[in-house]
Amino acid sequence: MSLFLGVMAVGVALTPCWPERDEAQTTTTDTLSFRDVPGVFVVVEPLDAELEQFGVFADSLRDLLEAKFSSAGIQLLNEDEWQTTLGNPLAFLDVNLAQVSQRMYMYRVQLELRQLVVLARDSTIPVFTPTWKSGQTFGVTPNTRLHTISEHVGVAADRFIKAYDAVNRRRRRPF
Repeated sequence: MSLFLGVMAVGVALTPCWPERDEAQTTTTDTLSFRDVPGVFVVVEPLDAELEQFGVFADSLRDLLEAKFSSAGIQLLNEDEWQTTLGNPLAFLDVNLAQVSQRMYMYRVQLELRQLVVLARDSTIPVFTPTWKSGQTFGVTPNTRLHTISEHVGVAADRFIKAYDAVNRRRRRPF
């Protein structure tokens, strides 16, 4: 168990009710990294088996992101297009889950824009790294409500779209 999950588990054990926490209000994000990004390839980190047992699937979350991005006018790249697009921009979703009691789970949701960038001190060294993050959403929920994690993914997608729009309003494709 990671240090993060260990600390969160102790906090949950000592707190009878752990409210959802959304870190986006305190996270500084660099929306400028979205400038001239023509589109994104969507990747969802493989999910914990417990999520799938309760009806949350990586394919469904990817479909949700792709539908939101497409309806907002953000071009979706397939893998071949992504590999040939300058900067290799991708929307990367990470959902973590940890069981804290027999029926309670702690979760974390974060969406990132990852791109290939070069180091300022040596432009021959490319690095694939997050250039923007949605902010992390943390929460504790009973196993019967794990399906609501998709709502938090939708909120992260909305933040992504807002950041993209902030620097690409005139560049978006028409509907």
